[in-house]
Amino acid sequence: MSATNQLLGLPTGVAVGSAGRILVANNTGGTVVQIDPETAQQVVLSSGGCLGGPFGIAVVRKLELRAPTLLPDGSFKFFVFGEPGQAYLLEYSTNFNTWFAAGTVTNVTGLSEFIDPIVPGHPCRFYRVRSK
Repeated sequence: MSATNQLLGLPTGVAVGSAGRILVANNTGGTVVQIDPETAQQVVLSSGGCLGGPFGIAVVRKLELRAPTLLPDGSFKFFVFGEPGQAYLLEYSTNFNTWFAAGTVTNVTGLSEFIDPIVPGHPCRFYRVRSK
Protein backbone atom coordinates (compact mmCIF):
# COMPACT_ATOMS: atom_id res chain seq x y z
CA MET A 1 0.00 0.00 0.00
CA SER A 2 1.31 3.49 -0.64
CA ALA A 3 0.00 6.83 0.47
CA THR A 4 1.11 10.34 1.17
CA ASN A 5 2.01 11.32 4.70
CA GLN A 6 -0.33 14.31 5.16
CA LEU A 7 1.81 15.79 7.93
CA LEU A 8 4.96 15.97 5.82
CA GLY A 9 3.56 15.72 2.29
CA LEU A 10 6.03 12.93 1.56
CA PRO A 11 5.32 9.61 -0.16
CA THR A 12 5.14 6.77 2.35
CA GLY A 13 5.04 2.99 1.88
CA VAL A 14 3.60 0.58 4.42
CA ALA A 15 4.07 -3.21 4.42
CA VAL A 16 3.84 -6.15 6.81
CA GLY A 17 7.13 -7.93 7.29
CA SER A 18 8.17 -11.14 9.03
CA ALA A 19 6.48 -12.04 12.34
CA GLY A 20 3.76 -9.47 11.63
CA ARG A 21 6.11 -6.51 12.00
CA ILE A 22 5.01 -3.35 10.24
CA LEU A 23 7.48 -1.63 7.91
CA VAL A 24 7.07 2.05 7.10
CA ALA A 25 9.24 3.58 4.40
CA ASN A 26 9.75 7.22 3.55
CA ASN A 27 10.71 7.29 -0.09
CA THR A 28 12.09 10.83 -0.10
CA GLY A 29 14.34 10.51 2.95
CA GLY A 30 15.10 6.82 2.54
CA THR A 31 14.10 6.01 6.11
CA VAL A 32 12.62 2.59 6.95
CA VAL A 33 11.07 2.07 10.39
CA GLN A 34 10.07 -1.36 11.71
CA ILE A 35 7.23 -1.48 14.28
CA ASP A 36 6.51 -4.51 16.45
CA PRO A 37 2.67 -4.82 16.70
CA GLU A 38 2.87 -6.56 20.10
CA THR A 39 4.97 -3.91 21.85
CA ALA A 40 4.68 -0.92 19.48
CA GLN A 41 8.49 -0.66 19.67
CA GLN A 42 9.91 1.28 16.72
CA VAL A 43 13.34 0.54 15.25
CA VAL A 44 14.96 2.53 12.43
CA LEU A 45 16.33 -0.07 10.01
CA SER A 46 17.92 2.37 7.59
CA SER A 47 18.10 6.07 7.13
CA GLY A 48 19.37 7.68 3.96
CA GLY A 49 18.13 11.12 4.86
CA CYS A 50 16.04 13.12 7.25
CA LEU A 51 12.28 13.13 7.63
CA GLY A 52 12.41 16.84 8.30
CA GLY A 53 9.72 16.68 10.96
CA PRO A 54 7.75 14.40 13.24
CA PHE A 55 6.62 11.03 11.98
CA GLY A 56 3.88 9.22 13.92
CA ILE A 57 2.41 5.75 13.68
CA ALA A 58 -0.65 4.50 15.55
CA VAL A 59 -0.61 0.78 16.38
CA VAL A 60 -4.12 -0.51 17.02
CA ARG A 61 -4.30 -3.82 18.83
CA LYS A 62 -7.09 -6.24 18.17
CA LEU A 63 -9.09 -7.45 21.14
CA GLU A 64 -8.52 -11.13 21.95
CA LEU A 65 -9.03 -13.72 24.67
CA ARG A 66 -5.84 -15.78 24.92
CA ALA A 67 -4.47 -18.89 26.65
CA PRO A 68 -7.67 -20.41 28.08
CA THR A 69 -6.79 -22.73 30.97
CA LEU A 70 -8.87 -24.89 33.30
CA LEU A 71 -7.16 -24.70 36.70
CA PRO A 72 -6.91 -27.67 39.11
CA ASP A 73 -9.57 -26.18 41.43
CA GLY A 74 -12.05 -26.02 38.52
CA SER A 75 -11.81 -22.26 37.93
CA PHE A 76 -11.13 -20.94 34.44
CA LYS A 77 -8.29 -18.57 33.54
CA PHE A 78 -7.58 -16.60 30.37
CA PHE A 79 -5.83 -13.42 29.33
CA VAL A 80 -7.33 -10.34 27.71
CA PHE A 81 -5.10 -8.83 25.01
CA GLY A 82 -5.99 -5.31 23.93
CA GLU A 83 -5.16 -1.62 24.20
CA PRO A 84 -3.11 -0.63 27.27
CA GLY A 85 -5.14 1.52 29.68
CA GLN A 86 -8.49 0.35 28.28
CA ALA A 87 -11.18 -1.11 30.58
CA TYR A 88 -12.95 -4.24 29.35
CA LEU A 89 -16.16 -5.98 30.36
CA LEU A 90 -15.98 -9.79 30.42
CA GLU A 91 -19.22 -11.64 29.87
CA TYR A 92 -20.25 -15.30 29.94
CA SER A 93 -23.14 -17.34 28.57
CA THR A 94 -24.30 -20.94 28.76
CA ASN A 95 -26.34 -20.78 25.55
CA PHE A 96 -24.97 -17.90 23.38
CA ASN A 97 -28.31 -16.10 23.74
CA THR A 98 -28.20 -14.60 27.22
CA TRP A 99 -24.99 -12.94 28.43
CA PHE A 100 -24.04 -12.05 32.02
CA ALA A 101 -21.25 -9.89 33.44
CA ALA A 102 -18.36 -12.01 34.68
CA GLY A 103 -16.18 -9.05 35.69
CA THR A 104 -14.06 -6.22 34.42
CA VAL A 105 -10.35 -5.69 33.87
CA THR A 106 -8.34 -2.59 33.16
CA ASN A 107 -5.62 -3.57 30.77
CA VAL A 108 -2.59 -1.76 32.19
CA THR A 109 0.11 -3.32 29.99
CA GLY A 110 -1.87 -4.74 27.08
CA LEU A 111 -2.27 -8.23 28.58
CA SER A 112 -4.42 -8.82 31.69
CA GLU A 113 -5.27 -12.04 33.50
CA PHE A 114 -8.85 -12.96 34.39
CA ILE A 115 -9.92 -15.92 36.56
CA ASP A 116 -13.56 -16.98 36.72
CA PRO A 117 -14.11 -18.92 39.98
CA ILE A 118 -15.84 -22.27 40.30
CA VAL A 119 -19.58 -21.99 39.66
CA PRO A 120 -21.57 -25.06 40.77
CA GLY A 121 -24.28 -26.14 38.32
CA HIS A 122 -22.63 -24.46 35.31
CA PRO A 123 -20.21 -27.01 33.81
CA CYS A 124 -19.98 -25.14 30.49
CA ARG A 125 -19.54 -21.41 29.90
CA PHE A 126 -18.73 -19.34 26.84
CA TYR A 127 -16.86 -16.04 27.18
CA ARG A 128 -16.62 -12.78 25.28
CA VAL A 129 -15.00 -9.43 25.97
CA ARG A 130 -15.85 -5.89 24.89
CA SER A 131 -14.70 -2.35 25.61
CA LYS A 132 -16.31 -0.83 28.65
